[in-house]
Amino acid sequence: MTRGKKPSVDYEKRLDWLNRSLRGETPPMIARKDWFDVRTVRKNIALAKEEADVAKARTMVFHDVLEKHYADICSFAEVLDSSVAAEQSITKSLGDRMWAALKQHLPSSGLWRDFDRWNSLLENREKHKEELLLQIRDRFTHNSDLRRGLASSSVISEDVSNVLLFQAKQWVRKSKGLDVKTNLSLEPQGDGTSIVRYGAFILGPAPEKGLPLVRKTVEKLESELVTYDSYLSMKKTEREIDELKVNLRDELALIILKRIVSGRCRYCPI
Repeated sequence: MTRGKKPSVDYEKRLDWLNRSLRGETPPMIARKDWFDVRTVRKNIALAKEEADVAKARTMVFHDVLEKHYADICSFAEVLDSSVAAEQSITKSLGDRMWAALKQHLPSSGLWRDFDRWNSLLENREKHKEELLLQIRDRFTHNSDLRRGLASSSVISEDVSNVLLFQAKQWVRKSKGLDVKTNLSLEPQGDGTSIVRYGAFILGPAPEKGLPLVRKTVEKLESELVTYDSYLSMKKTEREIDELKVNLRDELALIILKRIVSGRCRYCPI
């Protein structure tokens, strides 16, 4: 029986021969069954092995590059997480190429809205601190009792303002702060003068008999502090920062711990 001229062997046929040879069929056996010259079968099995090796190598390279790409994205997410944990602005990260890459991978994520709000809240925090400081200083300038209790008032206003601002920052964070009954004291200087110290803050020189008046006045200033509009705004902003901080870190944890990010970006390997 004349075999005649056979058509060229396509990829699917070569792959079929390779798989059959791996299952134990010899080239002569395949040649007889498929009516091909044994040399053609051997040649195409060798070619199929070469193609398979190339495909495997490409797959390994692709896997390695993709793995490194995901690692880069996860590392960037860790940088963002560190900024949020430290309650820092992420403005500097906005120009990073990985910011654009992560945004392309997760275009519908709520992260981008939350990060905008995060920066806005941090800006509001600083604004409310400045407003509170102005209110404190204004209140102090009209407090003659405190000025009488202290021997000098040239730079006392700044010291009192700083300690009250410190107290406000502690309270809005639900920390105790300083206790005027135990942390306010006179520190003798050895030259007949004494310094009023409130924790680590120095309020200025004062006569010993003036300490009760200073304590009473500081207590009054602190009780008034929590009623200021700027303090209440500061407290509200701090609560929102705490809540958003938890949400952002939870979302970033999904990226960091999964180690694989859905979607694609311009830097994904082809």
